[in-house]
Amino acid sequence: MIESLDGSVHPMEIAKKVSALMKDEKKSIEGITYAPNCYMIALSEEDHAGFGGLSKAFSRELDSFISMEADEQDLTFLGPLQIEIHGSGEVQRGGVWIESSFRAPQSPGESSAGTIKALLIATDGFGKGGLFPLREKAVTVGRDDQNDISIGDPKISQRHCRIEWHEDGACMVDLESTNGIEINGKAVKEKDLRDRDVITLGFTTLVYRTL
Repeated sequence: MIESLDGSVHPMEIAKKVSALMKDEKKSIEGITYAPNCYMIALSEEDHAGFGGLSKAFSRELDSFISMEADEQDLTFLGPLQIEIHGSGEVQRGGVWIESSFRAPQSPGESSAGTIKALLIATDGFGKGGLFPLREKAVTVGRDDQNDISIGDPKISQRHCRIEWHEDGACMVDLESTNGIEINGKAVKEKDLRDRDVITLGFTTLVYRTL
């Protein structure tokens, strides 16, 4: 780890803060503990300037340090680890501001990766063990490969349902499927999703978990 800079923030102090935030924001879901994989670090303009040409080198070392910490804690990332450091006029000298998020890898045809808001986890039936990250955009679920989430369950329609987002979170909408949707054992046409909701599509059981 780079030992010192011209600014007033010690590199190890930043590393410890990122590590502590990673552990604070971790979330255990279906026996796996996930940690945020994206960290935006803001320093004062003066402290950031103290990095000089060492900013990229420090980011690489910090990446290695956090990866090692995650391995020791048995934490799982949902995408590649991303760490960015920049200067901000809103941070006082000596201060460190860090924002973490769960971020999905960039999908083909998309201009950028998106922050993961929730997960759909297949706990039974077809695709058992499958993990589907949900970002804050509409996705379709069905048997056809053209869906955002494709599940090869013969009782699931080609385009079975859609997950939409609004201010209060996600909502699942039936797309006039043949066998319908059940959420927590009740047949629904449209329903807001809540953490730990159990969704039944055909022979498949999905659990909705927020991050």
